[in-house]
Amino acid sequence: MLLSAILKRHGQECYFIDMEFCRNVIKEVGEIHPDIIAYSVTTGMHQYFSELNLKLKTHFRFVSLFGGPHCTQFPDFIEEEGIDIICRGEGDYVITELIQKLILGEDHSNIKNLWVKIKGQIFRNDIRDLAEQLDDLPFPDRELIMKYEVYRKSHTRWVRTSRGCPYLCTYCLNAVFNELHKGKGKVIRRRSALNVIAELKQIKDFYRPEKIHFSDDTFNLDEDWVVDFLSLYKKEIDIPFIALLRLNLISERLVKSLKEAGCFLVECGIECGNEYFRNHLLKRNISTGQTVTAAELFVKYGIKMLTLNILGLPDETVALAMETISLNRKVKAAYASSTVFQPYPMTEIAAYAEKQGYYDGKSSRIKKDYYFDGSVLKMKDIKQLVRIHYLMNIFIKIPFLINIHKLLIKLPFDLFYKTLFFTDKSFHFIFILNKLDVAEIFMLYKNKLFKST
Repeated sequence: MLLSAILKRHGQECYFIDMEFCRNVIKEVGEIHPDIIAYSVTTGMHQYFSELNLKLKTHFRFVSLFGGPHCTQFPDFIEEEGIDIICRGEGDYVITELIQKLILGEDHSNIKNLWVKIKGQIFRNDIRDLAEQLDDLPFPDRELIMKYEVYRKSHTRWVRTSRGCPYLCTYCLNAVFNELHKGKGKVIRRRSALNVIAELKQIKDFYRPEKIHFSDDTFNLDEDWVVDFLSLYKKEIDIPFIALLRLNLISERLVKSLKEAGCFLVECGIECGNEYFRNHLLKRNISTGQTVTAAELFVKYGIKMLTLNILGLPDETVALAMETISLNRKVKAAYASSTVFQPYPMTEIAAYAEKQGYYDGKSSRIKKDYYFDGSVLKMKDIKQLVRIHYLMNIFIKIPFLINIHKLLIKLPFDLFYKTLFFTDKSFHFIFILNKLDVAEIFMLYKNKLFKST
């Protein structure tokens, strides 16, 4: 949406196709006749979009541009057939420079952030400085996606107030991103409170949302900014909201401000219940004491807590996974969301998994449904760990089942457990967390999107 807004500011036409909803991609692309087709690619979806691009290349002539996390971490992706250009890092100013050069027929092989393939030769360019003045960027072009019912009828609108994360979690893109942009400007950049409020006023007037979701990597990096912003938010916007917070940056002042401004749900990463494992393998640098203290403040102020957890980590055992369940019970998580670990290219933990012999280093093994369907690691207990992932929230809410967990996770009832997982998730998202309502759940299931929510 942001790239569309930037291009439209420069007089270009932009169209959006969501492949979850598109019934006939050849027909739809044929109606548009694009000069460039751009894809945002995550690991797990990269092969799907590479194959889609090749299919489109047999019907149309266009320049293919790939961006997103997979290209940033694994730029050799450009070597695949049919891929003309990949963008590493942010594309805000890259895309307008590229479009201008293509329109004028000028050499586009030397644009920073781009790797460009021309007649089989690949030009690998340096990384440009990060965009620091975020207030200079236009607001995202939200109308771009409103052709789709699931977006048009959603009661929640997502907003980012900042970019960047200073932490070096071993499983995350940010560690790779920060290293890639060393000496290229401030990694952490924040919009002014007034700029964010102006965008929120537009959203409020045009879309009448029931909820706002602040999707910053860490909303509470700068407590003073957050407290000042929330004071304005309450006066000017006053819509219930959700925010993603880091647990070692929680104070009573912050939680009190969140509650007064209308925060009803926070999302916080626990990831692993074992403190040594969490801080040495994952490099979270968050103690169990900090986690429990923060959770007590959320309970005190009546803010529900959705925790984020990873199961199936390298070296993890069933006993370690049960520690994650134990900590989630202790903090009284309203819902414990879990995903199955996947070794993203170039991350520190992927290299560790490969070194230990759990993984062969082939990112093509990471599939579209990787978060919830299984693991690419070859470990002794991996099937049982995936079953714990399916049953995690059930164990937390029905504690007596923990007494027979060793039996339950040995039973090959994966389809049944998976059904329980999605049923329980739907129930909590509707009735406990108020994150979605019945109509939204129906649309998400209908369009096969709930797995990525």
